[in-house]
Amino acid sequence: MSASSVPADRPVDDLTTRARIRDAAMAAFAEQGYRGATMRGIAAAAGVSLGLVQHHFGTKDGLRAACEHRVLELVQIKTAAMEEGRISDPQVVATLMSMAPAVQRYVGRAMVDGSPAMDQMLAQVMASSEEFLTSHWPDRFQPGSQRTRDVAAVLTALNTSTMVLQAQLARRMDLEPFTEQALWRIGSASLDAYEAIADMVASDMWRDVRAAIDSPSDSREETP
Repeated sequence: MSASSVPADRPVDDLTTRARIRDAAMAAFAEQGYRGATMRGIAAAAGVSLGLVQHHFGTKDGLRAACEHRVLELVQIKTAAMEEGRISDPQVVATLMSMAPAVQRYVGRAMVDGSPAMDQMLAQVMASSEEFLTSHWPDRFQPGSQRTRDVAAVLTALNTSTMVLQAQLARRMDLEPFTEQALWRIGSASLDAYEAIADMVASDMWRDVRAAIDSPSDSREETP
C-alpha cells in the first residue's frame, strides 16, 4: 500500500498508532493464538481500519514480528539492568512491570503454541544465564560445561513457567492473571520461595539429598 492510499483515519502520531496496533495484536495472539487471530479483528480492537494495519505492518507475520520485538525489548532492558547492577532501581522495576503483563501473556501463549522466534529467544536467554553463572561462580559453573548448560536451562524454565501457568497461579491467588497486581504478587512470592530455598540449602537434609543425587554421576565424566 502506498502512502497516498493510507486510509483517512491515520492519525498524525504514527508511533502511537503502531504501538496501539501492536498491543492489540499481542492481546489477540495471546487470547486466540496466531492462527486464530485475524488482521481484521486486530484492527477493530485497535480502533483503526484494516488498511492502516496493513500500512504499518503489511501482513500478520509483520504483526507477529513487531510483537516479538516488544518481547526482545523487555529482555534487553532486564539483561542490561542485571549486568549494570540496576535491577533493583525503582525506575527500572516500574518500566519492567508496566511492560510485563502484555509481554508475559503473549510469551506464555507463544511458548505453548510453538514459535520459532520464541524458541530462539529462549535459547539466547539460556546462553545469557550461562554467562551469568560462569561470571559469578566460575569454580562451580565452568564455561561450556554440561553442568552449567543444564543449570542455565533449568533456571530459564523456572523463570518462564509462571508465564505459561499464570492462569492457574492467579486462580489460586484470587487474582486476575497478567495484571500488574498479579505480577507483583507472583514476584514477591518467588522471592519468598528463593529465600526459603536458601535456608533449606544450609540444612543437613539438603546436603544428604545433594549427596544422594550426585553419587550416581561420580563415575561419569562430565562432557563439555
